[in-house]
Amino acid sequence: MTSMPDITVDYLLDERDELEKERLQEVVIKSFPKIKLEDELFKEFVSFNEQIKSKLEKSLPMTDSSDINSVESSDSD
Repeated sequence: MTSMPDITVDYLLDERDELEKERLQEVVIKSFPKIKLEDELFKEFVSFNEQIKSKLEKSLPMTDSSDINSVESSDSD
């Protein structure tokens, strides 16, 4: 390996740190908002799902709730 007098270990470490800082900043700017939105959408979906399940259980009083769960399980197959 040939020696490069202009490039030192400290310089390379600083360069690496700067690149990592930029990468993390990009993650914060781009990925976090998307993750937050997906989290909110999922919470809304869960709430909606619970409302539907509750309404189904009320409208089908003869049906045991375990039957509804078995239908949900069979739907996912």
